[in-house]
Amino acid sequence: MTRVVIPKIGDWVSFYSGADGRIVTGYITDVSMVTRTCLVTVPATEKQHTVLLEEVVVETPELQGDDLRALIDLALDLHDEGWFRELTETMKSSCEKGAMP
Repeated sequence: MTRVVIPKIGDWVSFYSGADGRIVTGYITDVSMVTRTCLVTVPATEKQHTVLLEEVVVETPELQGDDLRALIDLALDLHDEGWFRELTETMKSSCEKGAMP
């Protein structure tokens, strides 16, 4: 049985952009269940696209070592202990798997 993932605000997604003639990646800033569309912002171009929910593929971004370290620094700057613990556990797990230098 295939599980249907309903995209939500903040999710990173990919979709085919006819205007750009390629597959692009962005994040969802709004969702309408009435029209079954979402508004996707593409950081590389700063464009926004209205896309049918059925046409987006939810992506699972993978953090690289430097990304994770930068987020840990940000969590410290924000004094967000919960997020800091979550990020350091992710880093610890990645190091144990040999996935991070």
